[in-house]
Amino acid sequence: MRATVIRILVPLVVLSLRAAAALAAEPQIETFPVPAGQLPTEIARHGDVMTFVSWTNWPALEPHLGRVSTKGRIQVQALEKGHMPGLIAQSQDGSLWLSDGKKSVLWRVSPAGKAEQVTVGRTTLGIAVDADGSIWTTHPDSGEITRYSPEGEPQSQWFVGRKRGPAGGAPTMAIPKPRTGPMPIPPKKKSDRALTKEERKKRSLDARPSWIVRGPDDALWFSEPTWRNIGRVTAAGQVSSFKYPREWGEPRRIVAGRDALWFALTRVPALGRITTEGEVTIVELPYSVGALASDSKGRIWFADAPGSRLGYLDEKGEVQELSLPKTPRLIRSMAEGPDGAMWFADQAAKVIGRIKL
Repeated sequence: MRATVIRILVPLVVLSLRAAAALAAEPQIETFPVPAGQLPTEIARHGDVMTFVSWTNWPALEPHLGRVSTKGRIQVQALEKGHMPGLIAQSQDGSLWLSDGKKSVLWRVSPAGKAEQVTVGRTTLGIAVDADGSIWTTHPDSGEITRYSPEGEPQSQWFVGRKRGPAGGAPTMAIPKPRTGPMPIPPKKKSDRALTKEERKKRSLDARPSWIVRGPDDALWFSEPTWRNIGRVTAAGQVSSFKYPREWGEPRRIVAGRDALWFALTRVPALGRITTEGEVTIVELPYSVGALASDSKGRIWFADAPGSRLGYLDEKGEVQELSLPKTPRLIRSMAEGPDGAMWFADQAAKVIGRIKL
């Protein structure tokens, strides 16, 4: 009798193990609705929670800051009107730093979630924090990158933009010498709408450093969409620029992987990859990329440009696509959470999402 039971149970155990393995291989996707009227955009890990930027009162766009626990509990606080908090960077002291595209401040969010403004004298787009805790920001309109202390004091500034020569030839070399000491507040510039056609054309020839990130070599790496370059700058003032074929399109978001930098491209269904030595290659994908992130296991995550599909490059460099519930989506940002899952902000569906592999 015992032998008969064993013969029956063994196949059942094997089948159960196979079923459990199959379920474990399927990604678990959860979504958590944000409060009514909120439009979530950027998201980042903040200690044991996730923090995200959100907006209300479309099209006036009043800024908010949200926090979501690993259980999906969401809290949202209003920020001062008239500001445009944008990209997010993590600091080693547990704080988050946010750029501001409308006001001359940076936002510091304490580990407890308290947001305060740090005056810096100019608007910003890209933001990163280096190994010393200094904050680096990009200024696309002036072609500059500034390094600030946590108190908002400018430590140095680099002009990394380049302009065409008088005959429209090759761009000039970047200036590698940093500017130190206090800097005057630049005069307020005209908006693009107020410029003449000739002024807009001249401005369009400038390189515009945009997204910036601390690389695995501790240098700061940034994208230059207009010139289709990837740049690198060090605290010692060394500025480098790395070209790639123009037909690949413009570089946008840039993130640090374990041993290289990855960036989104606008015209090809591919990801750009650049080593810390400056070797640029691409990895073909099923679609062009908008949102981009890396995780602690060496995977590179991406959403398509419209933000409706998700995928990742696994540890072997193979493309894996995920099936999301069919609903209008606009995934603007992704980040790994304290639980090891990948979290995303979905502006169209008005949810914060969680993916567990």
